[in-house]
Amino acid sequence: VSAANEERFVRKKLTREFPKNSIEWVLKSNGLTIDMVDYVGCGAWNGIDSTTTLPHLIEDIFFHLEHDLQDSKKLIQKRIRKSINSDVSAKKILFEGLLEMGFNENIIITCDHHYSHALTAYCCSPFKDALVFTADGRGDFRSITLWKSDEVSGLELVDFATELDSPGTFYGFITKLLGFTPSRHEGKITGLAAAGKMSKAYDILKEGYFFDQDSQLVRSKIGDNYFPFQSMENKALIANLKSFSKEDIAFAAQEILEEVLLSFLMKHLDEQKENSVNICLAGGCFANVKLNHEIFSLPATKNIYVFPQMGDGGN
Repeated sequence: VSAANEERFVRKKLTREFPKNSIEWVLKSNGLTIDMVDYVGCGAWNGIDSTTTLPHLIEDIFFHLEHDLQDSKKLIQKRIRKSINSDVSAKKILFEGLLEMGFNENIIITCDHHYSHALTAYCCSPFKDALVFTADGRGDFRSITLWKSDEVSGLELVDFATELDSPGTFYGFITKLLGFTPSRHEGKITGLAAAGKMSKAYDILKEGYFFDQDSQLVRSKIGDNYFPFQSMENKALIANLKSFSKEDIAFAAQEILEEVLLSFLMKHLDEQKENSVNICLAGGCFANVKLNHEIFSLPATKNIYVFPQMGDGGN
């Protein structure tokens, strides 16, 4: 019925401050008061799911400790701590702000981040049944999810990847490496990729982020070619890529993003007939129109629906 981002009111792009102005505008524009609100839902900061996400995350951590460079232990600890601290802080700001405005704490509900992304994609789509595909930087310790959905059963989780193997972080990491601002200028990388060509930059970047055909899992290798942070500078990787143009590096990053997410999706489409599957998309990675085009072009794809505010603002 109504939607608004706080940045529109305070004129600070991608602000993370409590959305007091947005809430007041939504209520006022619909003739509502706070006491008329039944529930406040938040599509994030629900915490790690102990039955699905936690075991997979632990397996991921052991894989990195066994296969990556010695410094990976420090980087993994830093990544997990930063995620926990960021989520706790954001949730505190949300609850304190709502209580200060006069909302009752009992009506505030948090929801798993990727489940929320999946709901926005499926519930707003025109499809009765579909595969729902989400991909972003991170949310409640996951970065990719795939769901089966229909009107009777709702959403059923099929597969997922943790935040340590994040497509959004990989693409943001390249955005930063090429001199732009992560979570803001990824579209420039997609544009640059169109002017690039295949080069050995692809091989270098694929050492750090890839889809492992043997295990059928999304993998990253923390070290000289990848860090699990968008804004962290990797001097070894910068040195390895210094002879390549920004266009060719962007081309390589786009190619790898498509390979990873298409491979993740296609392992669940092997037995599907041609033009048989509707696919719903949400999460920041699906702001990438070239990626969406490739998903639409898969033989099994009947149609796709991309939730218009596919980023976190849509949740």
